[in-house]
Parts: sequence; structure tokens; C-alpha cells
Amino acid sequence: MSNSYRTRSKNIIARTRMPRDKNGRIIFPRIVVRKPKRGDKHPLNRKLITVSYNKLPLEYFYGLKEIELRARSSDVGDPFGKYSPSAKKIILYSVPKKQWNMSNPPKSFIASLRRYHAKITNTKDGIIVEWESDIVLIMFFISILFHELGHHYMHQYKCKRKPAMGVYLNEWHADAQMIKLQKHVFKTRID
Repeated sequence: MSNSYRTRSKNIIARTRMPRDKNGRIIFPRIVVRKPKRGDKHPLNRKLITVSYNKLPLEYFYGLKEIELRARSSDVGDPFGKYSPSAKKIILYSVPKKQWNMSNPPKSFIASLRRYHAKITNTKDGIIVEWESDIVLIMFFISILFHELGHHYMHQYKCKRKPAMGVYLNEWHADAQMIKLQKHVFKTRID
């Protein structure tokens, strides 16, 4: 009983079950970079995501197949990223290079942008978001990556405990994992 799946820590499960190459090195999820939408960019690049492989606990990558940077197909932030449980894949979408025109975003989202020091201008159709520097935008997208890793973490280990029920509770759990990862990497919450 002491060596069963339910009683083993997630860290030990990930460390023993992660795929490895011939030399015994861990094979992390592949990173696919697709061309962003015209006038857009990917705030995170392959190198920044690869750095996260060495900074984050293995249990967040165990079972994850791929991280894809993809062109957005709809309005900015609809969504910024998503996790596909069936494909075990995280998708991060491109964003405009200069300014984001957003129509009627929720007040909670505007508050989140302000925590990242985004400059927000109100218009009659919504808001315009501008970033003071690329590093602040990168920090915002790191949080999105951490949030999506939180979704993967919850799905990967759902047999160890009862899974969260409902969309709002799943989002809350993913945000809790995001904060945990922020504190792990930066020693404090970054938003």
C-alpha cells in the first residue's frame, strides 16, 4: 500500500515516469511555434518556455505533450491561452504588437491588467491597452502559461483526488496553481 499511485507524491510519480532519452535525460514537452497573426507577436518564445522546464517542478510537465504558440483567430484575449485535456496540449495565442483594442472586458480583467502596470485608456467601444515595456507583457504571459499549467496539473492528477466541479471552480484551482508557481519561481506573487 505504501508504494501505490494514490500514496506516492506527485513529484516522485513525475520523476520516475517522465520520458527519457538514451542517455537518461528527461524529454520535456515539445514546443511548436507557429507564425503569429499579421501585426501580432508571441510575447513568450521557445527559449523562455525552455527556461521554465528547469525552474518549475516536474509534476507540472508530466503527461504534457506539447506547448504551441499559435496565431489568434478572434479578438485579442478571447482567449490568451487554453489547455486541451484530450490532446494534453497548452496553446498560447498571439497578441497585437502595439496596442490592444478590447470591447467591454470584465472589470476583474481590467483590474488584472492594472496589476501588471498596463496603461488602459477608456473609449466609447471598450478599452485600449498599452504595455510600458516588453518585460511587463512577458510577465503577464508567464502568468497565463502558469495558469494553463495549473489546468494540466489538475487534469493529470485527477485520479489522486476528486476533480473540481464546474467551470468557476476549475478556474479558481488553476489560478491557485498559478500563484503557487509564481511564488516558486519569483519567491513572491508577480501580479
